[in-house]
Amino acid sequence: MRSFIYVNFFFLVLPFAGCLLSGCKQQASQEEELYAEVMVLHDEVMPLMNTTAKLKNSLDAQLDTLADPVLVQKYSVIKEDLAAANATMMQWMRGFTHADKSLADDEKLEFYQQEKVKMEAIKVQFDEAIMNAENALR
Repeated sequence: MRSFIYVNFFFLVLPFAGCLLSGCKQQASQEEELYAEVMVLHDEVMPLMNTTAKLKNSLDAQLDTLADPVLVQKYSVIKEDLAAANATMMQWMRGFTHADKSLADDEKLEFYQQEKVKMEAIKVQFDEAIMNAENALR
């Protein structure tokens, strides 16, 4: 009888425990993947901060020579958009942390998914501000 219990334990409980552990590994893997995606977006945007600074300087130089108030207003708005993109990125970087370890696994995934959405929006903001500045300077 005792051997029957051990055999049942071995064939029924251990595989089930293995499945649970495997699920935990898969969850951790998804979490790590989402975190990596957020960091890839971050790393794509970081060099754009230098680009926006250079464009802002170029716009400043152009503003000093413009007499047309419509162009002055246009360039000023474009400069504000570049500054806003940088400010948004700085705010995100100051506020970003890893998911709280006390969160449930699905909450951690949701946290990183939200951070990814934020970074995608920041990248779009940078891309649009840079495109507008480059077009204005042509």
